[in-house]
Amino acid sequence: MGKEDGTKPKAMYWLMLLVPFFWGGAFAAAKHVITEIPPLVAAAIRFGIAGILLALVVTVRKEWRWPEIARRWKGLLFIGAIGHIRL
Repeated sequence: MGKEDGTKPKAMYWLMLLVPFFWGGAFAAAKHVITEIPPLVAAAIRFGIAGILLALVVTVRKEWRWPEIARRWKGLLFIGAIGHIRL
């Protein structure tokens, strides 16, 4: 952690402390959300928002690798469709 990715070690520890906060908040929010909308719809919305945010981060950091994406698009589409991969 640290210098390889451009973050300071102290900043990385603060970010790691935020993980349980968001993880716990997701369980509390899910308890209330599934009373209003079906669980699969809630999951689709959640992952859609996460995907959009991730695409924004990658765009801002200018880390898209278009040649690699173009070369592997079928495999990426397959993994996206099934949701996971087992090696």
